[in-house]
Amino acid sequence: LGARLPGLSQMYLGSRVLQGLCTVNGERGEWGRKLRGGEVVTIEVDLEAAQARRPEALPLRVLWEDEEVVAVEKAAGMLVHPTKHTKSGTLANALAHYLGGGRFWFVHRLDRETSGVMAVAKTAAAAGRLGRAWEARRVSKR
Repeated sequence: LGARLPGLSQMYLGSRVLQGLCTVNGERGEWGRKLRGGEVVTIEVDLEAAQARRPEALPLRVLWEDEEVVAVEKAAGMLVHPTKHTKSGTLANALAHYLGGGRFWFVHRLDRETSGVMAVAKTAAAAGRLGRAWEARRVSKR
């Protein structure tokens, strides 16, 4: 769903599925269900509530960037993603502003109280490559 609905987070879409607000060919959708192609998927979306990645002009230190990836410094105390209770002041909000509202994918996580470098994919292809590299432990962290 995320690829077809740019601007809506996976967390938000997943919550709609789990709430029973998504159907596949008229039947209640299930989280994680693989689609074969040709299915009719409907989902009820509350656009105001869905905009968790609202752009915010927050301080953001960009360490490196190309067409597909941006590396940024995450400060200790900053959430990476908006949560149910915290919708602003996150790294995702800062990146949404920096990238002009375009799509992006975090390929790894850092806890709220942890500072460090975050690799952020600006394309789905880069997200796939970086995600596989992380899973295969081909990324060195220093």
